[in-house]
Amino acid sequence: MIFVNRPGSLALRGTLALLFGFAALLWPGLTIAALVLMFGTYALLDGIVTIVMGTGYRVREHTGVVLLEGFAGVGVGLAILLWTRMAVDVVVVIVGVWALATGLLELLAALRLRREFTGVLPIAVAGGASVGLGLFALVRPSFGAIALISILGGYALVFGSSMLLHALNIRGIARRVSTHREGHAAARLD
Repeated sequence: MIFVNRPGSLALRGTLALLFGFAALLWPGLTIAALVLMFGTYALLDGIVTIVMGTGYRVREHTGVVLLEGFAGVGVGLAILLWTRMAVDVVVVIVGVWALATGLLELLAALRLRREFTGVLPIAVAGGASVGLGLFALVRPSFGAIALISILGGYALVFGSSMLLHALNIRGIARRVSTHREGHAAARLD
């Protein structure tokens, strides 16, 4: 996840995460196969949206990080969807590696973006939540399906909320910049 000029993409990522999170927490009795399919679909869609975000803008120093995060999501999503029958522990490890990798990339993005943009706290929170999920999954892969569903659901709610907050921050900044530019243009006409 990275700073972009289209808050709609960030809002879409946040909405997908919130839908996944609410579903996981409201129906904790889901079978592990349903959880695996649901998470694989979420990771795949999140990866695709992230790739679109990375390719749809001017070349920036952050594009590589965005694309790397997107391809990681697509890869994990496809792997989970193609090998749904693998053991729960393997799925948990894959989720852990994915969450750790994307979380570290999000934290890196927040560090880089703080020079350009003051509203990076939601990016850092999303990155921290991803790193926390990744470390927990890697340290305790056999924690159990219901616990995994609850942890993934909670993570998705934090991540999704952070994405929506970041989208709102960007939308507000874009409006202020637009108003500022219009003010300068009107001043030149006077």
